[in-house]
Amino acid sequence: MKKITRRTFAKRTGGATLGSAIGLGILPSITRKLHATDNSGDTPPPTPALVVKQLNFPQTLGGLNNTTDLEVTYGEQVIGGTHNTAYIISNAGPDLEARLTNLSAYDWVHWTLTITTERVERGVLDNKRFPLTGTTDLPGDQRYLPVVGYRGGNAHLTYRINDKPEASFDFVIRGKNPLDATVTGFVQGHGQAGAFPYGLAIVQHESRQGSRVFNQFNTLGSAELPNYGAPDGWGIAQLDNPLGVRATTVEVYDWHSNINKFYAELADKQAATTRFFEAVVRTYPNNPTAATPPAAFTVPGTATAYTAQQLSTMVLYNGAAGCQSSMLKISQNNNANFTNPWKYTPGGTPEWTFQDNTNGYAQSVIANEVDGGFATEE
Repeated sequence: MKKITRRTFAKRTGGATLGSAIGLGILPSITRKLHATDNSGDTPPPTPALVVKQLNFPQTLGGLNNTTDLEVTYGEQVIGGTHNTAYIISNAGPDLEARLTNLSAYDWVHWTLTITTERVERGVLDNKRFPLTGTTDLPGDQRYLPVVGYRGGNAHLTYRINDKPEASFDFVIRGKNPLDATVTGFVQGHGQAGAFPYGLAIVQHESRQGSRVFNQFNTLGSAELPNYGAPDGWGIAQLDNPLGVRATTVEVYDWHSNINKFYAELADKQAATTRFFEAVVRTYPNNPTAATPPAAFTVPGTATAYTAQQLSTMVLYNGAAGCQSSMLKISQNNNANFTNPWKYTPGGTPEWTFQDNTNGYAQSVIANEVDGGFATEE
């Protein structure tokens, strides 16, 4: 009979048995094996923790602490707990950072951020999801840096680690107002400022809340929310359907953009005023005084004079309701009705008459803001 060796035995059985393997010395003892694989005493890995920060958070400084005006320094602030608000500052939206601790580059985190407005008057115009669809997918050791720009409201941050269930974190984004001197410098230094010397007075008037002026965001009531005035006025210049279109999200939250559109709206009203005066001349070609509206006129109750064109532009910015109507020629054979604070009556005494709108807008702006009737404070 053929001798069965260990080699041929293993071949015949298709594999060694536990007993034979031990006998052959190719398997450690049971005691050693259990000791090597028993992890019951190991420390579990640390739980990931979410940290959300604003990297350009407005800081407090001296007596400005009790106002909604932007402080002049900024720094890093963890968002959450007693600091659950991030802020739009004078020259930037909130610089946000979200990260999860205790993750490695081998983990994946799937992020989204959705912002919905707190101002119901805006409907859904200012709502936005980042990204628009899907998620922003990043390795676990990287920061999520959503660029929200000038946009505020209720912020809903979601994140999912690998294939684990989704988690979320909620906070709000609101706004701080610029310092008064900052606004004054920007408005008066604007490229259009020379054409509208009363521009600063209008902005001061439109944004005034009590003695505090230049408010892109409320200082009273719903503080730090966008400054709103019916029917649809927004921000520091109370843009109300400027150039026939609702104020944009950026114009609602960024005072620089708001001022830029304000000057564009003034230019539009100035053009409407020019068309009115040209129509007067076209209608009364034989009356020399039709071409010479007042070069200086002082509105009753005020102390500062403006030209007829300046006063017309000022009033039309607020609206022509309550002003005077004139049927005038827009071409050789066509007439149109104009509503303007000025009216020309040939042979009248005087021939040029001024009538403010129903809000007494010119009188209010000039008396309270230009002539200093109303006080201001930071």
